[in-house]
Amino acid sequence: MGRILVTGFEPFGNHNSNISKDVLAKVPEMVTVFDPWSGLRNATLQGQEIYVEKIILTVDNDGSNAIAKRLDEGEIWDAIIHLGLCDSSDKIRLETTAKNNLDMRIRDNSGRMVNDVRLGEHDIYANDSVIQRLSYPPIKHITKSNDAGSFICNETYYQTLSKLAVKGLKNQIPCCFIHLPSEQYISVEESLASLYQVISRLFFKPVIEVVGGLITDNKKMLLARRNGSSKMPGKWEFPGGKVEANESLEEAITREIKEEFNWDVVDSSNFGNWYFEYDELCIDLQIMQLILEPNNRYNNHEEWTSHDKISWFDSIEDIELLGADKDAALEVLRNLKSK
Repeated sequence: MGRILVTGFEPFGNHNSNISKDVLAKVPEMVTVFDPWSGLRNATLQGQEIYVEKIILTVDNDGSNAIAKRLDEGEIWDAIIHLGLCDSSDKIRLETTAKNNLDMRIRDNSGRMVNDVRLGEHDIYANDSVIQRLSYPPIKHITKSNDAGSFICNETYYQTLSKLAVKGLKNQIPCCFIHLPSEQYISVEESLASLYQVISRLFFKPVIEVVGGLITDNKKMLLARRNGSSKMPGKWEFPGGKVEANESLEEAITREIKEEFNWDVVDSSNFGNWYFEYDELCIDLQIMQLILEPNNRYNNHEEWTSHDKISWFDSIEDIELLGADKDAALEVLRNLKSK
């Protein structure tokens, strides 16, 4: 059984209610979540029962430090979700960054008024794998934000992320802050539905659908090497990227090849599918056989965005490929040699 901590806040300022408190009141103590990536995963996973610990935080220094204090005392959860009200937004906001700044426009509920005070040494970013699994594919009503404000919500997020980092738990306990708009824009029921989706994504390893372009010539295949600013730099792969929401495989590979190399795809067809599991995510790789415009230039290096080298291969013995790409490349080579 999993265990998650979900917090909300009491009303503050001139607010008579706080939607984070209202949403949390509707969350039962036990919830069952199901694999949100079941359509892409290569295995069927059972639903998980999750115990939900719910806390309404006070809008003051004690509230913003409450969860950090419990972490410091040795408490552990499988995930932490902070909920808060953002009355200036009409969407649910997934906060990627806790700002190193406390700058109040109004007093907190204890009467504290603090202006332009540093909370630490620098901004703290949420774990990238958490943000990725909560934003891809998009959850209805939720948009990413890099500004959690400068009031108690941001202070709470900062103190929790800071303590997780100090305790060496940032990569072990997924933590996020979700800003909810007032009911004027999104109802309690709709916010609750989005929260359940967030919870489910924190308890299952994400599956990312990716397209790779297969370009061949004279029984050789083209591979591209990731540049120094990319994840896993120096690794070779089929050029391509993530399939966006409501995008066909053909549309995705055409867009990715244009964005990454400024090459134009004339036609594409599905060559095959490969599945690979990393520590933090799974990749569902669709290899698309491509025909490019005849006048495409392969030496337009200054227009490439994610790679620093391309080359033609009839063997992969001397290069390091990404996991799923390696299996796909071996099949491509077998296919080319059989012709």
